[in-house]
This record gives sequence, C-alpha cells and structure tokens, in this order.
Amino acid sequence: MATNAIAGTVCVRREVQPAAFEREYFTLRRSSGLFSHSCICFDEKGLSLAYVRSLPGVPRQGMAVFTDPTRSFQLLNIRRGPASRFEVEDSFHQRRAGYVQNVDGNWLMKSAHGAAVGGMMEQSHVLKFMRRCLGQWLPQTYTLESNGEVLGTVTQEFRWGRFWLNADLRADVHQVLDRRLVIAALLLEIYEGAI
Repeated sequence: MATNAIAGTVCVRREVQPAAFEREYFTLRRSSGLFSHSCICFDEKGLSLAYVRSLPGVPRQGMAVFTDPTRSFQLLNIRRGPASRFEVEDSFHQRRAGYVQNVDGNWLMKSAHGAAVGGMMEQSHVLKFMRRCLGQWLPQTYTLESNGEVLGTVTQEFRWGRFWLNADLRADVHQVLDRRLVIAALLLEIYEGAI
C-alpha cells in the first residue's frame, strides 16, 4: 500500500503481497481425477487464490503453487528436504519464506532463519490414531498455534466426494503466522500427510 507524501510526514510503504497471502479465511479443495490431482485455494467469495496440480503415483520432490489453473503466475515453490522438512520459497519476491516440517503428524512452521513461527496441530489424538489406522474419511480439526496461543483453526470436510480444508485465521489479527507457510502446511497435509 503506497501513500502520498506530505511535507514533514513519514510515508509508510508496505510490501505488495498476492491476495492469497493476505486473507484471514480461505478454503482448499482437493479434486482427484483419473490422470491428475488438483487443489484449489479460494476465499470466502469463491475467488481463486492458488492452484496446484500433481500426477498420481509420481513421487513428489516438491510442488509449484500458481495463482490459477492456467498456471500463469507462480506464487510458491515447495521443495522436499531432509527429514520430512520442506523449504518454502516465495516466487513472487524471489526469496525463501521459511520451512515446514512434519513431526509426529503435526506441521511445524519455521522462518527463513530457522526460528519457530508456529504449527498446525491435530486437536484430537484419538481421531489422529484412528485416521492413521482406518483411513482418511474421519474428519479432523487442527489448531494453528504460535507460542502456545491458538491463532486459527482448520476444519476438514468431505463434500460431494471431494476433500476440503477450511482455514480460519481471524484470531491472528497481527498476522503472526506467515500465510505462505500456512498455505504450504495445508497443501502438504493434503498431499503428503495421512490424507
């Protein structure tokens, strides 16, 4: 957001961000086809924010996140690293956003410098165990936390044969959790987690 300069005042200039990184509420919908899987991220109004497409059965070393199904502009690049750790690169600003790592089924988020930012934790350990044994069709709720404070929730749904994740970060008014890392954690839960 740019401001007009007025003599004797300080201009505040905020870094321009793609719409996907500024939302407080968004939904990810996974669709599975015969030859490919896709995941669309959209806001409360149904506007597309991000898109991922992958081929079934192909081992993933990473994934590219685009603004729409035409893949006209890349938002994020998520690359697999050692020990269930994924590097998240912000393609828009051409720099590393941070890391997302799976530890015991929970996704931990770290800044580009390695400092802990937050995590996405499953709320029910009983459902977590049952999902690992019985399959993905048991709905689960996650909390998005930072320093022990709950800043958001993620609910899982199955509608019309499709898998949905609804992320609500309205409690994170100061944007403590980096939305790029949250989107990466949600996508990794869909593609790499027990789902």
